[in-house]
Amino acid sequence: MRDKPYRETLMKNRTLVVSGIAVTAALFLGTGCTTESPPESPHHAAPEPSPGDWMAMYEQYVATQTESLQSRGIEVPTDAEFVQFVAADEWGVAQAECMQEQGFEAEASDDGLTWGGPLPPEDQHDAHWQATYRCRLAYPVHPRFDQPLTDEQIRVIYDYFVNELVVCLEDAGYEVAPPQSWETFRSHYSSPERWEPYDSVQATSEQEHNRIREVCPPRPPLEDVYGVPD
Repeated sequence: MRDKPYRETLMKNRTLVVSGIAVTAALFLGTGCTTESPPESPHHAAPEPSPGDWMAMYEQYVATQTESLQSRGIEVPTDAEFVQFVAADEWGVAQAECMQEQGFEAEASDDGLTWGGPLPPEDQHDAHWQATYRCRLAYPVHPRFDQPLTDEQIRVIYDYFVNELVVCLEDAGYEVAPPQSWETFRSHYSSPERWEPYDSVQATSEQEHNRIREVCPPRPPLEDVYGVPD
């Protein structure tokens, strides 16, 4: 069986750094800064697609991004091109560096999942969107990270929660709600009822919020869930 994409759950605990201050991505809404998370790619069921299928998904992704830019009344750049797929936790870095190369301020989050920066002047609005379009097409998240998870992958996450994350949080002084059974966790993985150790953590400051997530990562490493790509 397959379930919710891992990248969706990764995004829950992301942070963003701008001007040396770590803040949650939600705080950027309406504050004069932009924040970008990876656009969604089409989801497909098992078995894992072939390289040709990956590129077919990419073409669908390009069509979606192009339509989005056109809907804003902005001319679509003709020089946008694919460079390479990146891992979910490398996307923010790739996007920030790409935007910087085009002359815009941008910085990746500590976890690499997102990027952000100050809003450009009004006369650079279209150019900023065009730069964003080029970067999205150049360095998209590999579609494998948007595939629904298998039971085996969900089990890796569950075991990490129970055997490592809970212990880490409790050693840091936090009281964590008792874990669900594996069967319950699996059946609720795609629902709000899924047990999340960090739901019990109420950090007293933004600094503590970011510190504890660095000490006790909310998710296991991507390679533990997906293996090392060929």
